[in-house]
Amino acid sequence: MSPADALHDFTLGLDLFGELVQAHPRLRAAFVESQARFGPPPADASEEERQGHARRCLEWFLFEAVDVPTSGLPAEELLDAWRESAAGELSYPEELYLQSITGVFAVLGPAEEGGLELREMAGLTRIQLASVPAIEAAQPGDLLVGRLFPFTEGFHCATPALALVRSPAILEALERDLDRLREGRAHALLRLSQLELERMFWTDGGATHASAALHEGAAAGASTQDGAHDEAPGDPVGELERFLENGDVSPATIENWKRVLSRAPFDPRRVVAGVDDVVANLLEQLAFETELDLEAARQHLLLAWPRLAARGVQRAQEANARRSQPPAPPEEVAASLEELDRDRAAGLDVEASFDALERRLGLDEEDDAAGDAAPDFPGVVGAMVEEFLWETEVEHGAETRARLEGLRLFGESLQSVGVFENVGPNDVLGFLTFRLPESGAVEDPLAARDLVDALNEFAIWAEETHGVALVDAELAVALQPLRDSLARAIAANALLEVADPEQDELFELVGVTEEGALVRDASNLEREVAANTEVVAALRPGDLFRGHTLDDGTFRIGRCYPPEAARLKQRTV
Repeated sequence: MSPADALHDFTLGLDLFGELVQAHPRLRAAFVESQARFGPPPADASEEERQGHARRCLEWFLFEAVDVPTSGLPAEELLDAWRESAAGELSYPEELYLQSITGVFAVLGPAEEGGLELREMAGLTRIQLASVPAIEAAQPGDLLVGRLFPFTEGFHCATPALALVRSPAILEALERDLDRLREGRAHALLRLSQLELERMFWTDGGATHASAALHEGAAAGASTQDGAHDEAPGDPVGELERFLENGDVSPATIENWKRVLSRAPFDPRRVVAGVDDVVANLLEQLAFETELDLEAARQHLLLAWPRLAARGVQRAQEANARRSQPPAPPEEVAASLEELDRDRAAGLDVEASFDALERRLGLDEEDDAAGDAAPDFPGVVGAMVEEFLWETEVEHGAETRARLEGLRLFGESLQSVGVFENVGPNDVLGFLTFRLPESGAVEDPLAARDLVDALNEFAIWAEETHGVALVDAELAVALQPLRDSLARAIAANALLEVADPEQDELFELVGVTEEGALVRDASNLEREVAANTEVVAALRPGDLFRGHTLDDGTFRIGRCYPPEAARLKQRTV
């Protein structure tokens, strides 16, 4: 059979998969549901473009939709039915459909054996594409976007929905983004899914309607990426909140992640977004902590990100404006002093009231022009905690304040700090992962979880009120799993006797054994120890603890810590 006939059979085989989906009640229902996740075609799409969108959606469902209730991919479940329906009349081997790849492919030029030679931009591999009429006009530097399937003699063949984009600007932007994503990686290979390609090239507000570029020629396809991430209409932030709430993500975590997105600079010129950035980090967290649809989560996050980032810029500008305001006029001074007197008469903390008075009068900032350093007042963190508790009680009542009073432990642990602006993510992480478990001040695992949430709320307040970033993007993502791991460490510590730490070394739990535990020491050497099995059973691999071997050969655990404590060393290197 000629290559042209084989390509014809390949296309018929794809169509046959679509017919089998429609004939399969369960898969048909799943496909209808998946169409909402894949998204609609652009509002101004032509009939031909809508057909291309429908084919891409079907291919994604067949070859990538791993969360459909089947024994494997939908295409795998349909293989037997495909063989029976094809009855040996189609020459393209059915198993090759399962080996397809998606990506953006740069055209290098004609291949020696015919067809085109391509460079897969994300994976840096070279591919030979069998010639098909739809791409015969491709030139070096053009981009082919979509799905390729293995073919004969080292060649690949293309889905009929493959699109050609001729745009030096998009090619340059892709090269820049992908090079940035590879920085610091152990390997250079990346992968772009069909959903990511759809968002990049076809959705409303996307980089370009690539299918239009295919049919309208080079001039129509040479658009730029400036409109790639226009804000979505409606309320994407509210929709993100509702989506996460429905997935049982805690309100504190939702606020934290919104703050992460508001602090992450959003570049509308980026072509590849959500692959290896703040969105990817949040998606990884969702994958471990929830049962949410990750592709739907990606869409919500990407729609909300530009709006939250804009809010973050606005808040920063407002904070800078407040710092540059002139001193308050006399009438405001008098009113503020009266408010201070009312606070004192009510028995509220004098230091916290005075600190609040200073801020209201604009006296909490030193004159930068004078070059003076910020004053050093040991105990300032505790004072800030008291101010936060006071404001919380005024706004939300005594019950809410009571839930947050564990924050005083944070202030006490940083008693020696004299400048609030010097407190940062390492102090928060060190408190939660080392100082708190070591102190034994919290013995209730549920109280430990509440304290993580309280610190998160305090961090949001500190940044919005004082411009002090107690939590950065990395720590913000880690706080949700830290709620559980800290509670686990606190529960394990409740089973231990207080031990002298001078003889102890730090170990990581590798696994549980019949006689105790397999541990890894600071030199990365593993050994089995006869540790307290009840304590070990309360931990998980990756948790940390200090301890040492006694004269009788048993291993005594001193204190247990969350695995996130290991981040302290990474963050200070």
